[in-house]
Amino acid sequence: MAKQLPEKKAEQAAQDLETLTNEATSREPRRRWYELSAEGLIEAAKTVGKMAEPVVKTVEAILPLPGLLV
Repeated sequence: MAKQLPEKKAEQAAQDLETLTNEATSREPRRRWYELSAEGLIEAAKTVGKMAEPVVKTVEAILPLPGLLV
């Protein structure tokens, strides 16, 4: 997906993915941080268009995981 985004948006998407991953694997995930990161990834996916559906589905599948409920 990042290859299809403008450079600044690709950098932001990479940062959002890193933050989401770090929070998702944290012992005490910070809900607001991973929610913001998820929103950023969904927005980036929508920018790309055809990539949106699989990215949105993946991010939405991660959000309700028990370890992420704070």
